[in-house]
Amino acid sequence: MSKIGGDFTVESMKNIFSGIDGVYSSYEECYTAIAKKYYFDIDWNYWKYNLIYADDDDIPELVVDHPGFFMSLYTYENGHARCLMNHWGYGMGGNPGYQYAPGKGIYHAEDGSMSGSYEEYMSKRAKGELVPDYEIEDAEKYHNCTEKEMTDEEIIAEVNKIKKYRFEQIEGTMRFEELMGSLNGAED
Repeated sequence: MSKIGGDFTVESMKNIFSGIDGVYSSYEECYTAIAKKYYFDIDWNYWKYNLIYADDDDIPELVVDHPGFFMSLYTYENGHARCLMNHWGYGMGGNPGYQYAPGKGIYHAEDGSMSGSYEEYMSKRAKGELVPDYEIEDAEKYHNCTEKEMTDEEIIAEVNKIKKYRFEQIEGTMRFEELMGSLNGAED
């Protein structure tokens, strides 16, 4: 397929089947296409949207939220949509949702139940969805999921540094029409 210019990666197949594959001239055009896909879904009235600045560029990420059930998160890279979270569940089983550190590109998730607690600090890699950098089990077992060689003390120090960042909840706050107004430069 590479000889004829085909792209059969998992990411490209997700985009093709989701109806958001294509080249867009701006994030506004890209996010409009994504939001319309959800808006014309059977459950269109459940979706809430938001634009957040999770990393340090001037391009927001698009939140598509089915409040209390699951959410997706998109970013715009090199003219294409990239799905960072694809219908990630929350609201049940002790998962209160997902957070991000504005401008840092770091995301946080936690689950708590009677059998224990679990936290993840995540970031994006070259391709695909967000992946864990560090995991914490029962508030005492720290795991390094990066490619960096680190001692236990270094892992704990890095996680403690990350924990000092200000985190905000990722959530949909706008209806479709409000998002369209924001993408088209309308005032709130």
